[in-house]
Amino acid sequence: MSKRPILFRTIFTLIVVAVFVWSMFPLRESDFYETFLSTVKDPKDPQIEQLISLAKEKQAKDKVNYAYPSIALEAAAKEMKIKSADGRVHPMDLIQYINPVMVKSQKLQNNGDVISMVRKKAAGSIHLGIDLNGGAEFLLQLIPDERAKANFDKFRDNAIETLRKRLESRSIFESEISPAGQDLISVRVPVVTEDEKAILEKLILRSAKLEFRLVHPDNNSELAKFYNFLAQGHEASEYLDTPPETEIMSIESRNAKGELEVTYYLIENEVQMEGDQIEDSSVVLDQFNMRQISLSFTKEGSDRFAEITSKNVGRQLAIILDGKLYSAPRLNEPIIGGHASISGNFSQDEAQELSDCLVSGSLPFTIVIASRSDIDPTIGSETVRQSLVSGIVGTILVMLFMLIYYRMAGLIANLSLIFNALIMLGALAAFNVTLTLPGIAGFILTLGMAVDANVLIYERIREELRLGKSVVNAVNIGFDRAFSAIFDSNLTTLFVALILYWQGSGSIKGFAMTLAIGIFTTLFTAVFMTKLFFDILFRFVPIKDLKMMSFLHNPKIDFIKLSRYTITLSVIMVVVSLGFMAVKGRAILGIDFTGGTQLIINYTQQDKSQNVIPPSEIKEYLAKQGYEANVTYKKIGATSNDDNGTNVLEIVIRDKGNSQVSSESSEKLIEAMDAAYPNVKFTK
Repeated sequence: MSKRPILFRTIFTLIVVAVFVWSMFPLRESDFYETFLSTVKDPKDPQIEQLISLAKEKQAKDKVNYAYPSIALEAAAKEMKIKSADGRVHPMDLIQYINPVMVKSQKLQNNGDVISMVRKKAAGSIHLGIDLNGGAEFLLQLIPDERAKANFDKFRDNAIETLRKRLESRSIFESEISPAGQDLISVRVPVVTEDEKAILEKLILRSAKLEFRLVHPDNNSELAKFYNFLAQGHEASEYLDTPPETEIMSIESRNAKGELEVTYYLIENEVQMEGDQIEDSSVVLDQFNMRQISLSFTKEGSDRFAEITSKNVGRQLAIILDGKLYSAPRLNEPIIGGHASISGNFSQDEAQELSDCLVSGSLPFTIVIASRSDIDPTIGSETVRQSLVSGIVGTILVMLFMLIYYRMAGLIANLSLIFNALIMLGALAAFNVTLTLPGIAGFILTLGMAVDANVLIYERIREELRLGKSVVNAVNIGFDRAFSAIFDSNLTTLFVALILYWQGSGSIKGFAMTLAIGIFTTLFTAVFMTKLFFDILFRFVPIKDLKMMSFLHNPKIDFIKLSRYTITLSVIMVVVSLGFMAVKGRAILGIDFTGGTQLIINYTQQDKSQNVIPPSEIKEYLAKQGYEANVTYKKIGATSNDDNGTNVLEIVIRDKGNSQVSSESSEKLIEAMDAAYPNVKFTK
């Protein structure tokens, strides 16, 4: 062994560990406004103090529209009017107040970029799932357009899949999306911070309706009257003297001095083409390093776009997305390549969000949020605590076994196991994986696989030592010969993880991602890092023997001879299992697949000093009454400024066959629960 390979591998290992451990911080979220102040040049600037004061005032006065600090701050910046050196008045440009080093390093271009940067800095690193940490539920009302009215159920199912794709494009794989009533969709997401909810609310509400419309041929002359109207001190919304079948729309952009300015256009109402024939969409930079969304059309869409641009050479084509005008380029020649672009004053998040929505598909609905709810963890805190304690205790016991059985080699294995856990947690944070209870199971499973890899290596080393090899040679040969078995077992597990990720949804995808990440960290730590530890040890400490315990001395078992019995037993078990599945039929499916009857129950805690009844305890009580149910505590958000929200208990009872829980039986159930738990008052 030369010194250079050890030095290079040591530096590489330290870099990998440092990067992923750094990704774990901050563990907890910080206050949004305090984080914003940490990014500005002068936190005591009167304009900044006025901005934050206005944002907090908006939240206090209107907690429905300004429920989240990021939305309130962005709205306050737009409302505040700043007078520039030349006397012009324009909305507050946050970039002028942010530390210049941060503006350059983060490539900030507009207020949206600033809000996004602050949001990311304020967020915690480890995201927990609904089962562990609760989340938020948005109850969406779908108002269909003409094409969706005829076949509402079909388009609603398409809308559910479209919303799922949008959330997954933002690395949110643990969402729960399902129909809820005649025209409603329930979207449950594992987010708890106010600003995470703000991001998702904007993403969910987008219908991604793209329209190509023409700018009125008399745009300049008509707008001259409009600008004169504004010069008299009127608001743009008050202007009514527009030609028939037109409307005035605006675009915000930066002038040569870097200042924000507003340009108005007179747009015809007739839609020349919609965005339902988009094949692909991506965010790119133009020649001025500004963001734009590049579009690729299908064959039919390309032909239609070529026809429109050919007929209207010399005119301006307005590109409108979700009712907002983004650009109005002049058509100097027909566009026949099947490509187009949307330029505008995009933030990075907004551009990516719009691009994702266009790819996932537009919705033939207007989406209205009927209610917002905060969801308590679906698994009781005591259950979570017991699960974590059992996992930690099990890991400690395994580490003690490795230390006692393999001694010094076991100590090295335990060190690599600790680094494996740290790197894996850092990877979960770096890749925005939401950690659920199945994810924790995947986490512990990969730690077990790491220990198994070390056992394979050490047993190979033991065999080489028995053959009289030196310790150094035995270790080198043991790692080389055990690697194929370790690689094969991890590769097959990786295939399973990829299939689960491909076909699964919700917490299944979270489990698959955790398992896949764990496989790579296991190979890195159990093979690469453990070998490095041995090499460093041999470099500086003269070791003549590697002592290990042995329960079985030179065992000889003919596994090939036993294969006929094990194969026969496996086939019998598979056939019996398939038989049970065929006999039980739909009864084998859980409530997640079958659905059920939802009961929303108000509850009042009589003795405030006592803890809330764990959902798992209520679930067990319902099981004794013959009901299979899911139980969740929720706080339905404010629907008006005078409303502080309502605490409710949601119970979803599985329907048996074609029978559903009747109103009468639900009343009796609530009465029974009221009697069983005297400290709580349940009412429907």
